[in-house]
This record gives sequence, C-alpha cells and structure tokens, in this order.
Amino acid sequence: MWTCAPDNSPSFLLKRQFPADNICVRRFSSLPSHSALSMPALSPTMRQGNIAKWMVKVGQKISAGDHICDIETDKATIAWEAQDEGYVAAILAPEGVSDVPVGKVVLVVCENEADLGAFANYQAP
Repeated sequence: MWTCAPDNSPSFLLKRQFPADNICVRRFSSLPSHSALSMPALSPTMRQGNIAKWMVKVGQKISAGDHICDIETDKATIAWEAQDEGYVAAILAPEGVSDVPVGKVVLVVCENEADLGAFANYQAP
C-alpha cells in the first residue's frame, strides 16, 4: 500500500510499508531520487532496535539481498538485507546506537553514484 502525506517542504513523501521494512521514497523534491529506509519491525511486538554493526559504508553500491547491517532486538540479532539496488548515500544512525524507534529513518539509498554528493548534509524528514 502506498500512502502520500505532505511534509514541511515543497515536496511530498511517498511511503510503502512492507511486513519487515519501512521504505520511504521521496519524489518531487530538490534531492535526486532516493529511498529513505527506516528501522524495520522484525517482529509484531518490536518497538525499537539497536544498530549492532553496519556492513555498508557511504558510497558503497548495494544489491538486493546484500547484508546492510545487524539489528539487535531484545530477543535476537538479525541481519537486515537490501530489497533493491543503489548506492548508500547516508547513514543516519551510527553503529552501536541503542533504542532506535521502529519507523525512524536510518539509511538513505540513491539510484545513481553521481548523486551521492547531494546527500552530504541530508537530514531525515
């Protein structure tokens, strides 16, 4: 299901919710096409998680199935895998951070390597 909600800028936020992932795609903004990936809910009761270890770095090309990071919950440590390909444009939650709420943007992926510089000062909406 796609939903569209106005934000505080002249752009709009398109959001698609998957069972284990929240992916926000910004369109019609001053930034190049990108996906803002949120802390996924890895179980029905999960409300927050910890970023145990990032497996990617800014600028790195990723493909569907690539191991992005390890997320710790109160019950397990689980590998989070990429759903699409692109380039890591920004990491917004540092390795080792605790209690990141489900739905908070933690990673930005853009489609083109040439667009990486546009996300140097990116802040989540």
